[in-house]
Amino acid sequence: MEEEVAETVEESQVYMACIIHGHRVGVAYYDANIHQLFVIEFWEDGNGELPLIDLVKYQVKPLVIYASTKTDELFLAALQRNVSIETFEVKLIRSSIFSYEQAWHRDKFLKLDAAAHEALQIFQVDKHPSDMGIGRAKEGFSVFGMFNKCVTPMGRRLLRAWFLRPILDLDIVVVLHQIGQISFFLCCEEVMSALRETLKTVRDVPHMLKKFNSPSSLCTTSDWNAFLKVMGVIDVKRSKEKGYETLVKEGLCDELDELRMIYERLPDFLEQVSAYENASVPVQHGWKKAPSIVYVHQIGYLMCIFDEKLTDETLGKLHDFEFAFSEDGDEKRFFYHTPKTKELDNLLGDIYHKILDMERAIIRDLITRVLNFVPQLIKAVNFAAELDCILSLALIAHQNNYVRPILTGDTFLDIKNGRHALQEMTVDTFVPNDTKILNDGRINIITGPNYSGKSIYVKQVALVVYLSHIGSFIPADSATIGITDRIFCAMGNKPTITEQSTFMIDLHQVGMMLRQATSHSLCLIDEFGKGTLTEDGIGLLGGAINHFANYEHPPKVLLCTHLTEIFDKDCLPQSENIKFYTMSVLKPDSNCTSTEDIIFLYRLVPGQAPLSYGLHCARLAGVPAEVVERAADILEMVKSRWRICRFMNQTLSAKDQQYQDAVAKLLGFDTYRAGIFRESSLKCVYIMKLCSMLELCTLAWRWEIVQQKNILICPSFNTHQPNSFQEKPTLHQINNIKSKVQGGYAVDEKKPV
Repeated sequence: MEEEVAETVEESQVYMACIIHGHRVGVAYYDANIHQLFVIEFWEDGNGELPLIDLVKYQVKPLVIYASTKTDELFLAALQRNVSIETFEVKLIRSSIFSYEQAWHRDKFLKLDAAAHEALQIFQVDKHPSDMGIGRAKEGFSVFGMFNKCVTPMGRRLLRAWFLRPILDLDIVVVLHQIGQISFFLCCEEVMSALRETLKTVRDVPHMLKKFNSPSSLCTTSDWNAFLKVMGVIDVKRSKEKGYETLVKEGLCDELDELRMIYERLPDFLEQVSAYENASVPVQHGWKKAPSIVYVHQIGYLMCIFDEKLTDETLGKLHDFEFAFSEDGDEKRFFYHTPKTKELDNLLGDIYHKILDMERAIIRDLITRVLNFVPQLIKAVNFAAELDCILSLALIAHQNNYVRPILTGDTFLDIKNGRHALQEMTVDTFVPNDTKILNDGRINIITGPNYSGKSIYVKQVALVVYLSHIGSFIPADSATIGITDRIFCAMGNKPTITEQSTFMIDLHQVGMMLRQATSHSLCLIDEFGKGTLTEDGIGLLGGAINHFANYEHPPKVLLCTHLTEIFDKDCLPQSENIKFYTMSVLKPDSNCTSTEDIIFLYRLVPGQAPLSYGLHCARLAGVPAEVVERAADILEMVKSRWRICRFMNQTLSAKDQQYQDAVAKLLGFDTYRAGIFRESSLKCVYIMKLCSMLELCTLAWRWEIVQQKNILICPSFNTHQPNSFQEKPTLHQINNIKSKVQGGYAVDEKKPV
């Protein structure tokens, strides 16, 4: 599993070159990881968008794209356009290097762009949650993640290539052969298990060959352990046993064996020499350990004195003793050259590095011999990778009860009890559905309630077609699949970070369908037209359906919508190419209009659905009951063309009652008898207490109270206020009055009560 995750984040080493000649586009790319060159040629429709360039970049993920300096701006902009999170560099080189020739190999693949991969959830890379980007990414819950049961790195890479470029071959020889192999392994489960266990021992040979062939890469013990342990040259356990770096087996080179024997016995030999030399070295006061002769790699042999450096007096008594260097640590050590150490340097030399040099020379010779057989090794590895992929597909087919599809060169589609490969893994019971698209009725318009499974159904049809082109068994009881050249998806589930709105992206996808779809294409459209005004959406959707219906040989179209206005006879043409389906629901009786007891059956049946049951779906989604009830009231008022009334619930009713009680008290209050107001040519009032009660009332009731009490607002407060209540005061005026009165002073301070 660790290897699989590591491969997911492996840096791209793909170098791509592009050239355009009229409407013909040539692309060549070299994958340095697998040492393969690919050449593709295709036609663009001339609208200037060049979507197939985006498709190639999405699948190949190049590190560098090379183009001619004479490339026009439109083509260069298409090359520079980023279609994924991976970054790349576009380099312009002189045009004389480029030449357009007929591609010697034209790839024939079922085409899916990034939008289709996302909508069908073919791939889903889960990034590490660290903000710093630390950690590895892994494949999330996706079709590829489900089918990827490969046990070798080469198998995982090949299976990803199959998923990126499903086979499109009218002869169908390769696919049929592959499907036949899956059938064989399903009949021999013991053989399948044994082969998978054997393949687990196969390592990433192409990656190791790349290291062998690179001067800057060093082959580790694990590399040789995986690759050359059976060749009689490398002993991968030797380093661990001997305690130093050594790989070459004993008996291969006599001189090497003699050097290694001397090196392994060197400690005992140096101990004997040290004992002989110590007799000639005068002992200084304070020595805790006797001097010894040691071997230091790349330096040679030295006399080591511990704790205390030899004095000048002592050095004068010794012949040819030279101080080399000192070393501090737990104990001080002082190293000297002596006549004996110089003799050892001449006799043995740097023996350890002599051993390393000889072993490296032997290994380099071995690598040269191995690289002579690279074509045969690559052929064997490719066979193992293909076997690994087929065993993975066979294992999934066995675990999930998949069946073998029948592939034809025709354009029809016949699926019995098809299922969604991912959705059926997340629910207890999955309801399968049939799909039958023949020469007539190739445009299927599907309506039905929310939550009823429309989107899952159209995606499951696309996945069945997709998996059959990979060479896999499919989730169905039986299926006859016509060759499909492209799957278009306008499903509305786009990334949150984008330069365009969701509606604009849907328009782009639908526009691409209308321009490029053929009779062998499969088009999925879900809720197209919902991102704008209803009238505009109906017009765009109806126009797209009309366009498909006017084809002499229309593509296979699966269209989900809630815009039931298109059922009007003036919106859609009467055509045998159009059929209507709906997702069935179970109601208590045919005349029931309540959404309380609706049961979704998730079964596709012919017909049309006039209702979406959105309120029922809201209840299922946990929307608060009062919100759903209010929505139901408004819906009923709109249908009946009534004025939409104010929303009432228990809380609002209690507040209304509180306001009404306050109004009743204020209206029943006799201001003259209480002596608060007095009649005069200019009525002055002291209304601080009154306004505190008015705070409980709505604006309309405030106006009613003030008007019925015949309270005159004095113009000394605000020159813009009315002098009488023949003109209704504005909200700003009332708030101004309230703020002044609540301050605790009279309306007209010059004439207090």
